[in-house]
Amino acid sequence: MSKKKTMSKKILKFISNYGNVSFAELNKNISGFKGNYEFGNLDKNIVWWPCISQEAIKAINNLLKAQKIKATPTGVLIYIMDGGMPKGMEIAKQNRKYKSKRWLPLKLDLV
Repeated sequence: MSKKKTMSKKILKFISNYGNVSFAELNKNISGFKGNYEFGNLDKNIVWWPCISQEAIKAINNLLKAQKIKATPTGVLIYIMDGGMPKGMEIAKQNRKYKSKRWLPLKLDLV
């Protein structure tokens, strides 16, 4: 009898195996990651990933709070190479409030 892995465990294992992981990689490789929600600092109109499940948001938030993973800004090239970029959003260049939604490319890695 096999136990279904939790989203947190799936994400942590993937990051442990590959390091410096983009949301595009998680989106393509983890079942249940993709969804209809935006994730980021939405009060400032900064989006980290625009098509994520609530389960994945909760898992990443829990891993960040537990200091098991860290999120750091990265270049757009990483997302181009990983085959996924949000369409129609300008890139956030500063941590400030924007009038319209901006995308901040991040990479996730172990602490």
